Amino acid sequence: MLRTAGSDADEKERVAMQLSQLAETSVDARAAIGYHAQAIPLLVGLVRSGTLPARTHAAATLGAICDEQELRVKVLLGGCIPPMLALLRNGPKDSQMVAAEALFAMSKAGSGRDAVGSRIFASEGVVPALLQQLQKHAGIHPDVLGLVTGAMRNLCYAVPGFWRTVEAAGGVEIFTSMLSMGRPATQENAAALLTSFLTSPYLAHPNAAAAAAQQQAKGKTPAATVAAAAAAAAAAAMEGGEGLEEAAKAAARVVEAGAIPPLLALLQPGREVAVRTEAAGALRAISAVHVAAREKIAAAGGVGMLIRATMAPSAEMMQTGYAQVLQENAMGALANIAGGKAEVVASLAAAVSSAHSDRELADNIGALAYALMVLEEDDEEGAAEDGEGGGGSKVDAEGIERALVEKLSPLRPASALVQERSIEALASLYGNGVVARGLSNAEGKRMLVGLVTLSPGDAQAELVEALFNVCVQGADLWSALHGREGVLQLVGLLGLSTEDQQECACALLAILSHEEDESKWAITAAGGIPPLVSLLGTGTAKAKEDAAELLGNLCSYNEDIRACVETADAAPALLHLLGSGTERAQAAAARALMRLVSGGSSGASGAIGQLTGILVAEVPESKVHVLRVLGQLLADSPDAADDGSAANEALQTLVALVESEREETQESAAAVLANLFAAREDLREGPVAAEAIPPLVRLVEDGGEPVAMQAARALAALFCSIDSNEEAAHAARASIFPLVKLARAREMAVAEVATTALANLLANPELALLAPADEVVLPLSRLLREGTPHGKEHAAGALAHLLHSRPLDEELAESIRQCSTVLALVALLAVGASEDASMAALEALAALARAKAQNWGGQAPLAVLSEVPYSMGPLVAVLAGGSAGMQEKAVEVLSRLCKDQPVTLGDMIAATDNCVAALTARITEAESLEVKVGGTALLICAAKEHRAATMAAMEAAGTLQPVVRCLVDMLAAQQQSPDQQQQQLEEGDGEASAEALVSSVALWLLAVMASHDHPTRALVAAAGAVEVLVDRLSALSAEGEGADDAGMDGGDGTQAGDSGGAWVCALLLAVLFCNRDVVRSPVALRAIPPLASLLTSPDPSQRYFAAQAVASLVASGSRGTLLAIANSGAIPLLLALLGRAEADVAHLRALADDFELAGSPEQAALEKLFRCDDIRAGRHGSVVVPQLIALLTPNADQPSAPAVAIGLLTQLAGGSSANRVAMADYRILEALTTYLTLGPQEAMEEAAVELLRVLFQADDLRLHAAAPAAMDQLVAVLRVGSRGARLPAAAALEALFAVDAHRGSDAALHALHPLVDMLGSGGAAAAGAASGAAGSGAVEGEQRAAAAALCQLAQGNVGRVLQACEEGGIPLMATIQRLLEAPDQPPAGGGSSYDKGGRR
Repeated sequence: MLRTAGSDADEKERVAMQLSQLAETSVDARAAIGYHAQAIPLLVGLVRSGTLPARTHAAATLGAICDEQELRVKVLLGGCIPPMLALLRNGPKDSQMVAAEALFAMSKAGSGRDAVGSRIFASEGVVPALLQQLQKHAGIHPDVLGLVTGAMRNLCYAVPGFWRTVEAAGGVEIFTSMLSMGRPATQENAAALLTSFLTSPYLAHPNAAAAAAQQQAKGKTPAATVAAAAAAAAAAAMEGGEGLEEAAKAAARVVEAGAIPPLLALLQPGREVAVRTEAAGALRAISAVHVAAREKIAAAGGVGMLIRATMAPSAEMMQTGYAQVLQENAMGALANIAGGKAEVVASLAAAVSSAHSDRELADNIGALAYALMVLEEDDEEGAAEDGEGGGGSKVDAEGIERALVEKLSPLRPASALVQERSIEALASLYGNGVVARGLSNAEGKRMLVGLVTLSPGDAQAELVEALFNVCVQGADLWSALHGREGVLQLVGLLGLSTEDQQECACALLAILSHEEDESKWAITAAGGIPPLVSLLGTGTAKAKEDAAELLGNLCSYNEDIRACVETADAAPALLHLLGSGTERAQAAAARALMRLVSGGSSGASGAIGQLTGILVAEVPESKVHVLRVLGQLLADSPDAADDGSAANEALQTLVALVESEREETQESAAAVLANLFAAREDLREGPVAAEAIPPLVRLVEDGGEPVAMQAARALAALFCSIDSNEEAAHAARASIFPLVKLARAREMAVAEVATTALANLLANPELALLAPADEVVLPLSRLLREGTPHGKEHAAGALAHLLHSRPLDEELAESIRQCSTVLALVALLAVGASEDASMAALEALAALARAKAQNWGGQAPLAVLSEVPYSMGPLVAVLAGGSAGMQEKAVEVLSRLCKDQPVTLGDMIAATDNCVAALTARITEAESLEVKVGGTALLICAAKEHRAATMAAMEAAGTLQPVVRCLVDMLAAQQQSPDQQQQQLEEGDGEASAEALVSSVALWLLAVMASHDHPTRALVAAAGAVEVLVDRLSALSAEGEGADDAGMDGGDGTQAGDSGGAWVCALLLAVLFCNRDVVRSPVALRAIPPLASLLTSPDPSQRYFAAQAVASLVASGSRGTLLAIANSGAIPLLLALLGRAEADVAHLRALADDFELAGSPEQAALEKLFRCDDIRAGRHGSVVVPQLIALLTPNADQPSAPAVAIGLLTQLAGGSSANRVAMADYRILEALTTYLTLGPQEAMEEAAVELLRVLFQADDLRLHAAAPAAMDQLVAVLRVGSRGARLPAAAALEALFAVDAHRGSDAALHALHPLVDMLGSGGAAAAGAASGAAGSGAVEGEQRAAAAALCQLAQGNVGRVLQACEEGGIPLMATIQRLLEAPDQPPAGGGSSYDKGGRR
């Protein structure tokens, strides 16, 4: 009829009214109207142009249709907004009400997810129009205002630009004014709109806007809840500071509009809950960003109002959904004002003590209860951080507890309301895990408070007294509950009581069983076990958990109580709970069962069977706790390894569960197997071990890291007996590569477990050969650097097994070098690792030390330690302070470094306390020859650089004499030939190499020690060293060692250049023979023949040190010793060593200096030998004359031989005329003459002339045919020779001038003027006598010699001599007179005339 053109206005009004009535009363009618194709356009048209009643009824119909969400947008699309707004603006009050209701229903489309509705409201200018309507609120019905503000509340979260439009139109002030007028709905909506306005800057975040819209679309919920959802979604933006400034500006505008007083007024009791909730939400939003607003709220008494609002839900028994939100908003506002929830708690706790009335006190305590309930860990941590430097956390849990419990004191009883609120607050306090951490026995107090709330009258009073005693007087629960009496009451509550009472009583009994052993007997005696067992099946979830925990505690106390629990049939109930309870209940049941049923008990077999059934059942899904119990029972079961037994079947089931579809079950099954195999050797060695390896390996390969870790643990335990189970060893081959891969895991704990398995596996040499050694090194090296001490130990062990099992090839060597494995092993020693870990590291280092250098590209395995000398420090520390086994391994490693770093090693050993003592102990006590030799080499390094300190350390430790005897014994026991020793060094290692080196290092250390002082030499000799050395030299001499002996080593005693042979023996003898008592022992003479033989060796070092030994013998020997040496033929051999080039003997002399031996032993020996008259004047002297004369001829190989030879010839000639004649026979005069013609150095010239002077003392030699030529050279010396040679030359000429033929020769005349010049030089000397006496004696000696020669020459030539003197201005007679009057001077030469004072 609305569509019929002929219908009059009254008809349309009637139809519109009927439709309105139907739409308002029938859902079906609304659907029929809404889905009619023409209904909505006709109704919209009627609202636009109908009569007022028709417009009103049509508007009501459209509003009713909009109650259906699916039709709402359809109505909006029909264009109803403009006519509806017109009706609202211009219609009468009834029409305005209908229009407002319709617009409110339509606005719900703008608050939902439909973007179309939001755009329609924005495009039609709904918001400005509604604001205009609110501005003229004076003439509008209050209900219309509520509907209009409700519509705006619906639109504020979805319409784009809503708040820009509102602000521009003064909407904030309008909403503020609405707080003080109108109906409650208007006030609620106004407060909600202000809340929305204040949170809108945060809602600019897209996620926040969507969250707010979704929350609002759910229905009429508090705006504060919507804002909270939006703010949570925009948390990231807020944390970054986005929107904070805009929010502060918005809050300032609201405050300036005067919103705080009306909002506080709306909080007052008597207001509708929704109004109070939204008012609290607005205050919360304002105080969140506006500091001044917080102060205004507090100044206006808002804190107390907010506290009362927090308490309103409980105080006023609110039942609506707004109650919780009201508390949240009020507490949020309080937190903003106080600075956080923790500060609210602190301030409320302080207010408890300062309240002026019971009502205020009750409100404060109630608010405190709620604040404690909602306080979270983040709030407490924030308070603690803010309090850094100012006292830490703001929540004083103990102080709050004390203040609350005081309200329960029977001495000063508070009102019932205060006590009730105090108990609530205590429940919140103990129930908040964050705050309760600062309290003792918080869980027990919580349960006690729970019982207080559940108990009637007298029982409650007793419990309150117990709580007071626990909290204030510090009593424990056992004492506070009066011991057995309290236990009896609690046990009584386990039976016929409420479930809550059962929970609290059971929990308290469980706590008592933990704290007081007597309580366990009390519970048992009070008959507590049967009701506890009953609770396992009938109690609440928490009661079951605590009952299982309590039964487990009872079983663990003693066997009697455990038997009582077993008699009460607790095992079946616990097994049932294990299969059907909560997670915590299963854990508690598992612990109780493990204490109740042992593997060897009578019920174990049945329990194992039931546990196996639970494992294969579908429930529970989690088998973790079942597996734990089964694992313990199997570990104790004696028949677990017996086929067909229930335990063995359970074990098979356990192995099968390793391949379960649930990772949790896989992990737990593998963990239980790991524990089983670790505890039961018989299971490791049985067939089940081989069966378990394949599935465990698959878990290692394919499982996640936690699962793979437990599987690796099981394999590690299983591999402990891999050598005893061939089938398992065969199956274990497949685990090598998966374990190596797992050892590379990023998580260190996983890598360590895999490494443990590898270490146990590689202990089998056959399996170790299959391992990819180069791939294993990297993860093991990483673990050595970064792992735990336990992991480092196994990594070192794995490396040791790996290196012991195979030769070190280039590939493996390169991996070790790149991974810095050696330094990682040494670092393990430096961190104070356990003895097992240190021993494993030392084993690995020792294995590397034995490796052949050629496998490392020519570089020794431990060369990196030489390159980084400080890295040897941990090894030296182990040597000084480790166990005997560790010390021996350290010796093996360090001894390999003696060649490269002898000085550094010596410094470290000498500077480390107890290190020398430890070395000497290893040398004397170790059974391994390798350790003895290595320790000796290390002691050599220390003694060479720090001889005095090392010797003092040995003397202090009392090991000097034992070491000497041990070294001598080592030397005596070595029976190998040099060739055999060299072959062992080149081809062998370990003990073989040590056997080859034993004599070398023993000799070296004895030599170093003997060079310290005479008592040590005597000690070494007393130990039989000389006999051993002589025997060794004799044997070497007999074998022709001299021809084959190799050269000397670097001086550290570890390089076997001559395999510890002749030259080191000679060196030691040279040192020992420095002691006179040693030389004069009978055995010393036995050393002469082999030493003489050694002087014939082609090896320079052997000849040199043989000469040293001979020199020491000669220096300290008797006449008989010297004759024995001469008779041995040693003198010609020593002569052969004279005058060698410095470059050839420099290194030998340096070594001799280290042992304080002569630099030229052959010269020292010969000089001492020729001082012996029997040798010099005997056949030995004449025999060597030709050899000495031959040495006068310059020789590049013996550049200094002529000087020494001349000295020895002079020594021989001076005491024996026979020697002089022999010299003449061997043309000594010709040789000396020739030598002088070569222009030798001054010292050589002087020695040659002196020898001529000595020779010409013999009459026969003055008449020798070569004498004239010699006289010519002597005259030449007078003319151009050195000053030192002029004196013996003048003396030699004096002797020659005794022969008439020589005196009358031309040469004699040629000597006249040089002699006169010598005589004249004394005048200058006499003139300068006043200025000093230096050199005056030498000058006077020259004058005497010159005068004597001139006097001798004057016989028959007086005139010529006088004439020459006069021509030279020399007063001959005056000079002679002066010389005669002068005191006699020591003769300058050995001539007969000169021996009488230079006068004839």
